[in-house]
Amino acid sequence: GLKLLYPSTPDNKEPVEYYSRGFRKNITSNRIGAQRALDLLLAKIQDRPFTSELELPKFDRVASASPVKNLSKSKIAVITTGGLVPKGNPDNLPSTKAITYAKYPLGEMEKLESMNYEVQHGGYSTNDVKQDPNRLVPLDVLRSFEYEGRIAKVHDYFYTFSGCSTYYEFATEIGRDIAKDLCNHEIDAAIITSA
Repeated sequence: GLKLLYPSTPDNKEPVEYYSRGFRKNITSNRIGAQRALDLLLAKIQDRPFTSELELPKFDRVASASPVKNLSKSKIAVITTGGLVPKGNPDNLPSTKAITYAKYPLGEMEKLESMNYEVQHGGYSTNDVKQDPNRLVPLDVLRSFEYEGRIAKVHDYFYTFSGCSTYYEFATEIGRDIAKDLCNHEIDAAIITSA
């Protein structure tokens, strides 16, 4: 593992050797968190040196996609991290900590009917989506855009998983898999909705 030296704290005068394994280490302090946080904030805005108590994760930088050139000729898909699934949750998607996604057919449906869908998500109040699943997967609006010629076509499937507490590694893999499937179906753009 990577050998790190934790900075000394008022309770711990000596740096502590620690081999990072992805675990957090609790340390007791005589000062409450609000006081320590305020000291860090003041040091930062006064341009004084400081060390955060938390090692922040390093995330990949993802370049923004190019704008869609002509929506009227584009095939559009919907991806949601809001956990919308058919009644009975046929693929047993979890309500938190997703490790995979599912895709469900839209076919020629005009809109999603509440009697046919439920929500698997542990991070928001799902009442509004239960009443109208189109709030999360806006098929009703996309169909009207399709009929008006504002978009060429709505993709035949929507993609779903619960983004609640999903680990970065799994979210990255889910994103890659969905992107690959979208490319295989020659999708021009995707709308990503969240709770």
